[in-house]
Amino acid sequence: MKLTKRLFITRIEGKKIKDKEDVLVTEEKFILYLNGKEILSSSCTPANYKELFFGFLFSEGIIRKLSDITSIKSEDNRFWIEAKTIPPFSVVPLDAKFSISKDLLFSVAEEHHKRGQLYLSTGGAHFTSICDSSGIINFFEDISRRNALEKSIGDAFLKKIELRDKFIFTSSRVSLNMLLKVARCGIPILASISAPTFEAAEAAERSGICLAGFVRGKRMNIYSHKWRIKL
Repeated sequence: MKLTKRLFITRIEGKKIKDKEDVLVTEEKFILYLNGKEILSSSCTPANYKELFFGFLFSEGIIRKLSDITSIKSEDNRFWIEAKTIPPFSVVPLDAKFSISKDLLFSVAEEHHKRGQLYLSTGGAHFTSICDSSGIINFFEDISRRNALEKSIGDAFLKKIELRDKFIFTSSRVSLNMLLKVARCGIPILASISAPTFEAAEAAERSGICLAGFVRGKRMNIYSHKWRIKL
């Protein structure tokens, strides 16, 4: 399935009314089963399913390593994953020393505005990336902000990338659920061009995560553990 499709629309701009072709983002439904039990039913941008599912399982604390998965099968957008262990929820210890410069964060934010082609062409997608002290490591877009985060985490998980000295940059509002996913993966910095919720900021403070929002141009708000960003 294509990531975008074209549709003729009517556009109104003040007194101007015209019919034109527009580009819209697509979505596709899927169902994920774990050990025979349905655990996730949703829609996503139809790409990178493997990254999405592994990122979901890892960020929810269900799996910890690739060898936890024993088999994967799929048919008609239904996916069956068998795992030999289901560990209890746990938070990975954070790197107590990891920090980045504000200039790196501003540079990464600027680069994201150039990379978000699905968003730029449709206005209907979120993006998330994992970055290190040299810049962007991976970049994923999806109609769902949660899916974009999980695809990015899943890609790093599949490539066995250490996450305790990395940071997340995203386009979306940061909810408590998203913050907890990042905490479970042991990622010490989460930055967004949008706002966090109060509960996400509280959880970031408790878990040792530096949470930054409204990272745009040369400005940002830092909600917790500001020492992780060298000002």
